Amino acid sequence: MVLDSQDGVHLVDNGMSNALPNLADLPPDVRAYIAAQTAELVAERIAHFLVVQNRDTIIADLRLQLDGHKKHRFGSRSESLDQLALELMLEEHEIAQAAETGCDDDAPDVEQEARLPRAPRERKPFPKDLKRVETRITPSDVCTDCGGSFKKLGTDVMEELEYVPGHYIVNQIIRPRLACTCCEAVTQAEMPSRPIPKSFVGPALMAHILASKYGYHLPLYRQSQMFGNEGIELSGSLLASWVGKCTKLLERVSNALRDHVLAGPAIFMPSRQIASCCKQAFGVTQLPAG
Repeated sequence: MVLDSQDGVHLVDNGMSNALPNLADLPPDVRAYIAAQTAELVAERIAHFLVVQNRDTIIADLRLQLDGHKKHRFGSRSESLDQLALELMLEEHEIAQAAETGCDDDAPDVEQEARLPRAPRERKPFPKDLKRVETRITPSDVCTDCGGSFKKLGTDVMEELEYVPGHYIVNQIIRPRLACTCCEAVTQAEMPSRPIPKSFVGPALMAHILASKYGYHLPLYRQSQMFGNEGIELSGSLLASWVGKCTKLLERVSNALRDHVLAGPAIFMPSRQIASCCKQAFGVTQLPAG
């Protein structure tokens, strides 16, 4: 897919809510400045779009290579080094993709608008033998408009997969829709705050996934297999999307830790790590004395 300057202008226009003023009424130097800034913004948007498109191509290519490895393997089911490397590369690209999208699903995304529409993800129902924990949320006991009592119109039930050490449970967050018997005003309690809006992952389960990947170095595709052993279908791509969106939430913690470490008089690390850092920064494995 090739973008021209007109496509770039459309990308910029989609992100602007107010129409530009009549440029003919402005001085020539102001018009020239606006034209230069517009051209620079268009170039930046096009470059960013091409980077995202290139990453999507890499992800599709990695998936194709993985399918080829899996189809041509016979005998032992032990993982080959090439397959393991491809699995990890695919995870990193998908996490970076989700991290750039962020957790705010309501925010406008120019690149997402430019892409082709994608069918909504359909998940299979959770196994019936998983324990259900109901949480019922009601707005109030009486109508806030007239003080009348409520009659029940219906109920919205959202199922959230949660992890309790040793087993999984399904939290059922129940929010009845209530109507006042006096003034017919309809009300419903708000959804509680959750780490990733519009998802079915609970905070404890998300912490477990992050700790398993970064604390115990368990790749996401293996965690997906472990969920499958429990009868829960969670693809590696879905787990990568969750991890990427959580990185946005944890940026403040990461920045605070970095500032705390760099504020000290010295940074302590293993000698091998110092040699690796020196090689990456200066091309040598040891800095000269003094």
